[in-house]
Amino acid sequence: MFKATYSGTVSYTDIMTRAVFIKYSMIRYYYTELSMLSKEGGAFYKPLFFEFPGEAGAYENQEWNIMIGSAAKLGILSTETGKDTNDFYFPEGTWCDVFNTKDAATNCITSPAPGSTKTLATKAYDFYLHLRAGYMMPFQDAFKMGYDKIKTSQDLKDHPMELHILADCDGTNCIANGRYLNDDGLSLNVTANEYTLAYAQPVGGVITLTVTANDRAAVVD
Repeated sequence: MFKATYSGTVSYTDIMTRAVFIKYSMIRYYYTELSMLSKEGGAFYKPLFFEFPGEAGAYENQEWNIMIGSAAKLGILSTETGKDTNDFYFPEGTWCDVFNTKDAATNCITSPAPGSTKTLATKAYDFYLHLRAGYMMPFQDAFKMGYDKIKTSQDLKDHPMELHILADCDGTNCIANGRYLNDDGLSLNVTANEYTLAYAQPVGGVITLTVTANDRAAVVD
């Protein structure tokens, strides 16, 4: 994801460019959650204890461990510099990294009850966005689209949208839920473009994805 400099190091320009493309990749999720929360109430950027009030660890180091909506957890060392690693808290359950998918050691983390910490790298360019088990999120990989093709959020309309799904399995069934706002960047009445998403799969069975819009349902196997 980085364009190496002549010295083989990562420049601040690289870091800032990457941050812009990460934002583009997440815009579908951001817009969905912020639009629906504006009508429902609630918080988008919030401490862990908003979602996990029963876990003592969720009240500690709130600057490092943040929920982005209900589906994603951000881990970032935002209070110190010059530190190569840091311990980040993960509530009970399975969490899979959305961006750092090539590192098998940190890609998916299963945290036992009542939650646990994981030591992760904390260079200037390191951050961790983990998808929560039982949820799905709309996503567009701006890095795959190319630096020369994505200049504004409007450019994203010309590219397909993905669903990142992390099912929660109980030994019998695997399920995940999410929602999606198909925002074209122009329409003021977005209610007709709101969808509720439900993923279900009996263990060893057929996957069913149900997309519901305006009281109408379409089932895709």
